[in-house]
Amino acid sequence: MAHFNPEADDAYWQHSADNNLYDTSGNVIASDVTHGGGAGLSFRVFWNGDLADDFYGKNILEYWNADNNAFWRLQINGGNYVYGNYNNSSKQNPCVSGDLLGDWREEIVTWDQSGSDYRLVINATSHETDYLVPHLMDDYAYRAQLISQNDCYNQPPHLSCDLIHEYTRQLTIPAGGWTAFYAPYPVSVPAGVTAYSVTGVNATTHTLKLTALAAGATIPANAAVVINGTAGQTVAFRPSTKSAANVLRTYLRGDLVTQKLTSNSTSVVFYQLQPHPNNANALIFRRVNNDTMQDAATPWLQVTTSASIPAIDHYWLSASQIPTAITETADEAIPVPSYSVDGRAISEDQPHKGIVVRQGRKILKR
Repeated sequence: MAHFNPEADDAYWQHSADNNLYDTSGNVIASDVTHGGGAGLSFRVFWNGDLADDFYGKNILEYWNADNNAFWRLQINGGNYVYGNYNNSSKQNPCVSGDLLGDWREEIVTWDQSGSDYRLVINATSHETDYLVPHLMDDYAYRAQLISQNDCYNQPPHLSCDLIHEYTRQLTIPAGGWTAFYAPYPVSVPAGVTAYSVTGVNATTHTLKLTALAAGATIPANAAVVINGTAGQTVAFRPSTKSAANVLRTYLRGDLVTQKLTSNSTSVVFYQLQPHPNNANALIFRRVNNDTMQDAATPWLQVTTSASIPAIDHYWLSASQIPTAITETADEAIPVPSYSVDGRAISEDQPHKGIVVRQGRKILKR
Protein backbone atom coordinates (compact mmCIF):
# COMPACT_ATOMS: atom_id res chain seq x y z
CA MET A 1 0.00 0.00 0.00
CA ALA A 2 1.26 3.46 -0.91
CA HIS A 3 0.15 6.79 -2.40
CA PHE A 4 1.20 5.87 -5.95
CA ASN A 5 -1.16 8.15 -7.89
CA PRO A 6 -0.38 11.85 -7.28
CA GLU A 7 -3.78 12.83 -8.73
CA ALA A 8 -5.70 10.66 -6.22
CA ASP A 9 -6.55 11.69 -2.66
CA ASP A 10 -5.53 8.41 -1.03
CA ALA A 11 -3.35 5.34 -1.32
CA TYR A 12 -3.67 2.32 -3.62
CA TRP A 13 -2.99 -1.25 -2.58
CA GLN A 14 -2.45 -4.65 -4.15
CA HIS A 15 -2.04 -8.20 -2.86
CA SER A 16 -0.78 -11.49 -4.22
CA ALA A 17 -4.22 -13.16 -4.45
CA ASP A 18 -5.11 -11.32 -7.67
CA ASN A 19 -3.68 -8.70 -10.05
CA ASN A 20 -6.17 -5.94 -9.25
CA LEU A 21 -5.13 -2.55 -7.92
CA TYR A 22 -7.52 -1.15 -5.28
CA ASP A 23 -8.16 2.19 -3.59
CA THR A 24 -8.73 2.51 0.15
CA SER A 25 -12.49 1.96 -0.31
CA GLY A 26 -11.92 -1.37 -2.06
CA ASN A 27 -12.78 -0.11 -5.54
CA VAL A 28 -10.81 -1.63 -8.42
CA ILE A 29 -8.64 1.09 -9.97
CA ALA A 30 -7.01 -1.15 -12.55
CA SER A 31 -7.10 -4.87 -13.35
CA ASP A 32 -4.39 -7.26 -14.50
CA VAL A 33 -1.64 -5.08 -12.99
CA THR A 34 1.66 -6.94 -13.14
CA HIS A 35 5.14 -5.60 -12.56
CA GLY A 36 8.17 -6.13 -14.77
CA GLY A 37 10.69 -8.84 -14.06
CA GLY A 38 8.37 -10.79 -11.76
CA ALA A 39 8.69 -8.13 -9.05
CA GLY A 40 6.99 -8.85 -5.74
CA LEU A 41 4.71 -6.46 -3.83
CA SER A 42 7.08 -5.48 -1.07
CA PHE A 43 8.33 -1.89 -1.16
CA ARG A 44 7.54 1.75 -1.90
CA VAL A 45 10.19 4.44 -2.41
CA PHE A 46 10.57 8.15 -3.28
CA TRP A 47 12.66 8.05 -6.44
CA ASN A 48 11.55 10.01 -9.52
CA GLY A 49 11.28 13.47 -7.93
CA ASP A 50 7.52 13.92 -7.53
CA LEU A 51 5.74 13.61 -4.18
CA ALA A 52 4.00 10.31 -4.93
CA ASP A 53 5.35 6.93 -3.86
CA ASP A 54 7.06 4.86 -6.53
CA PHE A 55 6.81 1.07 -6.72
CA TYR A 56 9.86 -0.99 -5.87
CA GLY A 57 10.07 -4.77 -5.93
CA LYS A 58 12.97 -7.16 -6.51
CA ASN A 59 15.32 -4.97 -8.60
CA ILE A 60 12.49 -3.15 -10.47
CA LEU A 61 11.36 0.48 -10.07
CA GLU A 62 8.07 1.79 -11.50
CA TYR A 63 6.01 4.97 -11.15
CA TRP A 64 2.32 5.70 -11.68
CA ASN A 65 1.89 7.54 -14.99
CA ALA A 66 -1.09 9.83 -14.31
CA ASP A 67 -1.53 10.61 -18.03
CA ASN A 68 -1.98 6.89 -18.82
CA ASN A 69 -3.28 5.54 -15.46
CA ALA A 70 -0.73 2.75 -15.34
CA PHE A 71 2.62 1.81 -13.80
CA TRP A 72 5.55 2.65 -16.05
CA ARG A 73 9.11 1.36 -15.74
CA LEU A 74 11.74 3.73 -14.34
CA GLN A 75 15.27 3.91 -15.60
CA ILE A 76 17.81 3.59 -12.80
CA ASN A 77 20.88 5.70 -13.54
CA GLY A 78 20.73 4.70 -17.19
CA GLY A 79 19.84 1.07 -16.63
CA ASN A 80 16.74 -1.09 -16.10
CA TYR A 81 17.59 -2.58 -12.72
CA VAL A 82 18.77 -1.65 -9.25
CA TYR A 83 22.38 -2.77 -8.91
CA GLY A 84 23.47 -5.35 -6.36
CA ASN A 85 22.27 -8.52 -4.60
CA TYR A 86 19.25 -8.99 -2.35
CA ASN A 87 18.38 -10.82 0.83
CA ASN A 88 15.62 -13.41 1.37
CA SER A 89 14.80 -15.51 -1.68
CA SER A 90 11.04 -14.93 -1.51
CA LYS A 91 10.77 -11.19 -0.81
CA GLN A 92 14.21 -10.26 -2.15
CA ASN A 93 14.65 -7.33 0.21
CA PRO A 94 17.47 -4.81 0.06
CA CYS A 95 19.74 -4.36 3.05
CA VAL A 96 17.94 -1.10 3.85
CA SER A 97 16.02 1.64 2.03
CA GLY A 98 15.41 5.22 3.11
CA ASP A 99 16.53 8.84 2.95
CA LEU A 100 20.15 8.24 3.90
CA LEU A 101 21.75 11.13 1.97
CA GLY A 102 19.28 13.80 3.11
CA ASP A 103 17.81 15.07 -0.18
CA TRP A 104 14.38 13.46 0.68
CA ARG A 105 14.55 11.04 -2.26
CA GLU A 106 15.40 7.61 -0.91
CA GLU A 107 18.37 5.33 -1.46
CA ILE A 108 18.30 1.54 -1.91
CA VAL A 109 21.22 -0.28 -0.32
CA THR A 110 22.17 -3.72 -1.63
CA TRP A 111 25.35 -5.80 -1.44
CA ASP A 112 27.89 -7.08 -3.91
CA GLN A 113 30.68 -9.67 -3.86
CA SER A 114 33.96 -9.90 -5.72
CA GLY A 115 35.83 -13.06 -4.74
CA SER A 116 36.12 -12.96 -0.98
CA ASP A 117 35.44 -9.20 -0.83
CA TYR A 118 31.97 -7.94 0.11
CA ARG A 119 30.75 -4.38 -0.24
CA LEU A 120 27.59 -2.34 0.25
CA VAL A 121 26.10 -0.67 -2.83
CA ILE A 122 24.09 2.55 -2.46
CA ASN A 123 21.67 3.03 -5.35
CA ALA A 124 20.70 6.74 -5.50
CA THR A 125 18.34 8.53 -7.87
CA SER A 126 19.55 10.72 -10.73
CA HIS A 127 16.13 12.36 -11.18
CA GLU A 128 15.84 16.08 -10.49
CA THR A 129 12.97 17.47 -8.41
CA ASP A 130 10.97 20.70 -8.11
CA TYR A 131 10.29 20.13 -4.41
CA LEU A 132 12.22 21.24 -1.32
CA VAL A 133 11.47 18.71 1.42
CA PRO A 134 13.27 18.45 4.78
CA HIS A 135 15.39 15.37 5.48
CA LEU A 136 12.89 12.55 5.99
CA MET A 137 14.88 11.27 8.97
CA ASP A 138 13.64 14.36 10.87
CA ASP A 139 10.25 12.62 10.97
CA TYR A 140 10.37 10.43 14.10
CA ALA A 141 7.93 7.81 12.79
CA TYR A 142 9.94 7.49 9.58
CA ARG A 143 13.24 7.22 11.47
CA ALA A 144 11.87 4.51 13.77
CA GLN A 145 10.62 2.46 10.81
CA LEU A 146 13.93 2.80 8.98
CA ILE A 147 15.87 1.63 12.04
CA SER A 148 13.51 -1.33 12.46
CA GLN A 149 14.57 -2.64 9.03
CA ASN A 150 17.75 -3.91 10.66
CA ASP A 151 16.27 -5.62 13.70
CA CYS A 152 12.97 -7.11 12.55
CA TYR A 153 10.94 -7.87 9.42
CA ASN A 154 12.27 -5.70 6.60
CA GLN A 155 9.57 -3.36 5.27
CA PRO A 156 9.97 0.15 3.81
CA PRO A 157 9.60 3.24 6.04
CA HIS A 158 6.57 5.53 5.77
CA LEU A 159 6.24 9.16 6.80
CA SER A 160 3.78 10.25 9.48
CA CYS A 161 2.24 12.64 6.90
CA ASP A 162 1.32 12.60 3.22
CA LEU A 163 3.63 14.84 1.17
CA ILE A 164 1.01 15.42 -1.53
CA HIS A 165 -1.41 16.79 1.07
CA GLU A 166 1.35 18.75 2.81
CA TYR A 167 2.33 20.53 -0.41
CA THR A 168 -1.21 21.33 -1.54
CA ARG A 169 -1.58 25.15 -1.67
CA GLN A 170 -4.78 26.79 -0.42
CA LEU A 171 -6.00 30.04 -2.01
CA THR A 172 -9.00 32.14 -0.99
CA ILE A 173 -10.47 34.18 -3.84
CA PRO A 174 -10.68 37.85 -2.75
CA ALA A 175 -13.60 40.24 -3.22
CA GLY A 176 -13.97 41.01 -6.90
CA GLY A 177 -13.16 37.42 -7.89
CA TRP A 178 -9.69 38.04 -9.39
CA THR A 179 -6.17 37.41 -8.08
CA ALA A 180 -2.79 35.97 -9.12
CA PHE A 181 -1.05 32.75 -8.07
CA TYR A 182 2.49 31.34 -8.19
CA ALA A 183 3.91 27.94 -7.21
CA PRO A 184 7.52 26.71 -7.46
CA TYR A 185 6.33 23.21 -8.43
CA PRO A 186 3.65 21.91 -10.85
CA VAL A 187 0.05 22.14 -9.57
CA SER A 188 -3.34 21.40 -11.10
CA VAL A 189 -6.02 24.05 -11.60
CA PRO A 190 -8.81 23.21 -9.11
CA ALA A 191 -12.48 22.94 -10.05
CA GLY A 192 -14.48 26.13 -9.75
CA VAL A 193 -11.80 28.56 -10.94
CA THR A 194 -10.29 29.57 -14.27
CA ALA A 195 -6.55 30.12 -14.66
CA TYR A 196 -5.11 32.45 -17.30
CA SER A 197 -1.66 32.86 -18.80
CA VAL A 198 -0.69 36.52 -19.23
CA THR A 199 0.32 36.85 -22.88
CA GLY A 200 0.66 40.64 -23.09
CA VAL A 201 -0.54 44.01 -21.82
CA ASN A 202 -2.76 46.72 -23.26
CA ALA A 203 -1.47 50.13 -22.15
CA THR A 204 -4.48 51.90 -23.70
CA THR A 205 -7.13 50.05 -21.69
CA HIS A 206 -4.81 49.37 -18.73
CA THR A 207 -5.60 45.64 -18.89
CA LEU A 208 -3.73 42.36 -19.21
CA LYS A 209 -4.05 40.14 -22.27
CA LEU A 210 -5.15 36.73 -21.00
CA THR A 211 -5.34 33.21 -22.45
CA ALA A 212 -7.44 30.72 -20.47
CA LEU A 213 -5.97 27.35 -19.51
CA ALA A 214 -8.10 24.24 -19.89
CA ALA A 215 -10.13 23.14 -16.88
CA GLY A 216 -7.98 20.99 -14.60
CA ALA A 217 -4.80 21.85 -16.51
CA THR A 218 -1.40 21.56 -14.85
CA ILE A 219 0.40 24.85 -14.20
CA PRO A 220 4.13 24.23 -14.76
CA ALA A 221 6.73 24.78 -12.05
CA ASN A 222 7.88 28.36 -11.42
CA ALA A 223 4.99 29.86 -13.40
CA ALA A 224 2.48 32.51 -12.33
CA VAL A 225 -1.11 32.79 -13.53
CA VAL A 226 -4.15 35.02 -13.09
CA ILE A 227 -7.06 33.32 -11.27
CA ASN A 228 -10.78 34.07 -11.53
CA GLY A 229 -13.33 32.51 -9.22
CA THR A 230 -16.12 33.19 -6.75
CA ALA A 231 -15.26 35.75 -4.09
CA GLY A 232 -14.64 34.08 -0.72
CA GLN A 233 -14.17 30.64 -2.27
CA THR A 234 -11.18 28.65 -0.97
CA VAL A 235 -9.62 26.29 -3.50
CA ALA A 236 -6.75 23.81 -3.32
CA PHE A 237 -3.90 23.64 -5.84
CA ARG A 238 -2.56 20.07 -5.65
CA PRO A 239 0.89 18.97 -6.83
CA SER A 240 0.54 17.39 -10.27
CA THR A 241 2.61 15.11 -12.50
CA LYS A 242 0.45 15.47 -15.61
CA SER A 243 1.78 17.14 -18.75
CA ALA A 244 1.92 20.89 -18.08
CA ALA A 245 0.04 23.57 -20.00
CA ASN A 246 1.85 26.34 -21.86
CA VAL A 247 2.15 29.33 -19.52
CA LEU A 248 4.07 32.39 -20.70
CA ARG A 249 6.57 33.73 -18.14
CA THR A 250 7.45 36.99 -19.95
CA TYR A 251 5.00 39.26 -18.13
CA LEU A 252 3.69 37.59 -14.96
CA ARG A 253 6.58 36.35 -12.87
CA GLY A 254 7.29 34.84 -9.46
CA ASP A 255 10.11 33.37 -7.42
CA LEU A 256 10.60 31.00 -4.51
CA VAL A 257 12.66 33.61 -2.63
CA THR A 258 12.17 37.31 -1.93
CA GLN A 259 13.29 39.45 -4.87
CA LYS A 260 14.41 43.07 -5.33
CA LEU A 261 12.63 44.57 -8.33
CA THR A 262 15.17 46.79 -10.08
CA SER A 263 14.75 48.45 -13.48
CA ASN A 264 17.47 47.85 -16.04
CA SER A 265 18.76 49.22 -19.34
CA THR A 266 15.86 47.71 -21.31
CA SER A 267 13.40 49.96 -19.42
CA VAL A 268 11.72 47.17 -17.50
CA VAL A 269 8.93 48.43 -15.23
CA PHE A 270 7.62 46.38 -12.29
CA TYR A 271 4.10 46.20 -10.87
CA GLN A 272 2.89 44.68 -7.59
CA LEU A 273 -0.56 43.27 -6.91
CA GLN A 274 -2.34 45.79 -4.65
CA PRO A 275 -5.89 46.81 -3.70
CA HIS A 276 -7.34 49.58 -5.85
CA PRO A 277 -7.44 52.79 -3.72
CA ASN A 278 -10.94 53.73 -4.92
CA ASN A 279 -12.51 50.28 -5.24
CA ALA A 280 -12.21 47.92 -2.26
CA ASN A 281 -13.42 44.97 -4.35
CA ALA A 282 -10.71 45.24 -7.01
CA LEU A 283 -7.03 44.36 -7.26
CA ILE A 284 -4.63 46.00 -9.70
CA PHE A 285 -0.99 45.60 -10.63
CA ARG A 286 0.40 48.93 -9.43
CA ARG A 287 3.72 50.36 -10.59
CA VAL A 288 6.36 50.35 -7.85
CA ASN A 289 9.44 52.43 -7.16
CA ASN A 290 12.86 51.06 -8.07
CA ASP A 291 14.54 48.58 -5.67
CA THR A 292 11.23 47.44 -4.16
CA MET A 293 11.25 44.11 -2.32
CA GLN A 294 8.80 41.47 -3.53
CA ASP A 295 7.79 38.72 -1.11
CA ALA A 296 8.65 35.11 -1.93
CA ALA A 297 6.06 33.14 -3.94
CA THR A 298 4.09 36.34 -4.70
CA PRO A 299 3.55 37.15 -8.39
CA TRP A 300 4.57 40.48 -9.93
CA LEU A 301 4.03 41.99 -13.36
CA GLN A 302 7.06 42.87 -15.49
CA VAL A 303 6.66 45.08 -18.57
CA THR A 304 9.31 46.19 -21.04
CA THR A 305 8.28 49.67 -22.16
CA SER A 306 8.27 50.97 -25.74
CA ALA A 307 6.60 53.66 -27.79
CA SER A 308 3.40 51.58 -27.90
CA ILE A 309 3.69 50.39 -24.28
CA PRO A 310 4.51 53.40 -22.07
CA ALA A 311 5.23 53.06 -18.36
CA ILE A 312 1.67 53.58 -17.10
CA ASP A 313 0.67 53.61 -13.43
CA HIS A 314 -1.36 50.40 -13.18
CA TYR A 315 -2.96 47.42 -14.94
CA TRP A 316 -6.30 45.79 -14.18
CA LEU A 317 -6.28 42.00 -14.08
CA SER A 318 -9.32 41.93 -16.35
CA ALA A 319 -11.52 44.40 -18.22
CA SER A 320 -14.49 43.10 -16.21
CA GLN A 321 -12.97 44.64 -13.08
CA ILE A 322 -12.94 48.20 -14.38
CA PRO A 323 -15.72 50.28 -12.79
CA THR A 324 -17.97 52.20 -15.16
CA ALA A 325 -17.66 55.50 -13.26
CA ILE A 326 -15.26 57.88 -14.99
CA THR A 327 -13.87 59.05 -11.64
CA GLU A 328 -12.83 55.45 -10.96
CA THR A 329 -11.08 54.75 -14.25
CA ALA A 330 -9.24 58.03 -14.79
CA ASP A 331 -5.56 58.01 -13.87
CA GLU A 332 -6.11 61.11 -11.74
CA ALA A 333 -8.35 59.07 -9.42
CA ILE A 334 -5.32 57.03 -8.36
CA PRO A 335 -2.70 58.97 -6.38
CA VAL A 336 0.65 58.80 -8.14
CA PRO A 337 3.45 58.45 -5.56
CA SER A 338 6.45 60.76 -5.49
CA TYR A 339 9.86 59.94 -4.02
CA SER A 340 12.90 61.89 -2.94
CA VAL A 341 16.20 61.11 -4.64
CA ASP A 342 17.14 58.91 -1.67
CA GLY A 343 13.97 56.79 -2.12
CA ARG A 344 11.71 58.25 0.61
CA ALA A 345 8.00 58.48 -0.23
CA ILE A 346 6.65 62.07 -0.26
CA SER A 347 2.95 62.76 0.25
CA GLU A 348 1.22 65.40 -1.85
CA ASP A 349 0.53 67.61 1.17
CA GLN A 350 4.11 67.38 2.44
CA PRO A 351 6.23 70.50 1.66
CA HIS A 352 9.30 69.49 -0.32
CA LYS A 353 11.66 71.52 -2.44
CA GLY A 354 14.24 70.13 -4.80
CA ILE A 355 14.26 67.10 -7.10
CA VAL A 356 11.52 64.48 -6.74
CA VAL A 357 10.99 61.30 -8.75
CA ARG A 358 7.49 60.69 -10.13
CA GLN A 359 6.57 57.93 -12.60
CA GLY A 360 10.25 57.45 -13.42
CA ARG A 361 10.89 61.12 -14.21
CA LYS A 362 12.82 63.70 -12.18
CA ILE A 363 10.88 66.87 -11.37
CA LEU A 364 12.31 70.05 -9.81
CA LYS A 365 9.96 71.49 -7.19
CA ARG A 366 10.66 75.11 -6.20
